[in-house]
Amino acid sequence: METTRSATYQLADLRIDGGLEGFVRPRRENGASWRQIANDLRDQQRVDVTEVTLRAWFGDQPWAARKRRRASGRRDRARRRPLEHAPPSAGRQLGLDD
Repeated sequence: METTRSATYQLADLRIDGGLEGFVRPRRENGASWRQIANDLRDQQRVDVTEVTLRAWFGDQPWAARKRRRASGRRDRARRRPLEHAPPSAGRQLGLDD
């Protein structure tokens, strides 16, 4: 059973050369966020939809999943405390106190 697309989806699909999926898919495969893609649609194609709408339209596609970061990714490093902000006991444990 084929699902009926909203009028906004149909308008965007007709307006964009290559269709809406042809606009969204390569950006998503290259790691763009839904918000970035929504902004590109607005700025480049004059189609104003939210990232939530794009996720609803394409989120179940296999290509739409965001690539996972490595376990030692930027997010993990940002959570680590630098030694100078560690409690004084950390220095003693490392033998750094004089």
